[in-house]
This record gives sequence, structure tokens and C-alpha cells, in this order.
Amino acid sequence: MLGPGGRLDAVRVWEVVELVDGQPGKLAQLVECLWDEDPAVANRAADALERVTRERP
Repeated sequence: MLGPGGRLDAVRVWEVVELVDGQPGKLAQLVECLWDEDPAVANRAADALERVTRERP
């Protein structure tokens, strides 16, 4: 979901945020994406994680 696309594809990031909000168990998978080999994926994962934790610190 965080794969190919624009480096800061906000639409996909919000989809991930909604997925993690609905399934908190997915948070660990999102954190793992921070170390993805593709810098674009890691960037979007960081963006999504920031948005998730902003709403629920």
C-alpha cells in the first residue's frame, strides 16, 4: 500500500492511517516499513505513523 507512487502520496498515506485505526495490530507492520529499502516507502510510513500518533498519542 505504501509502495510505488509519488514519494508523498497523501491519499495512500491516509488509507494506511485508516487501516491502522481500524486494526491496531497493524501498527507493528507500519513501524517495520520505516526500515524498508525503498526510501519512498520509508518516507510514507513515517508520514502515516506521525498521523496515526498525532490523533492517538
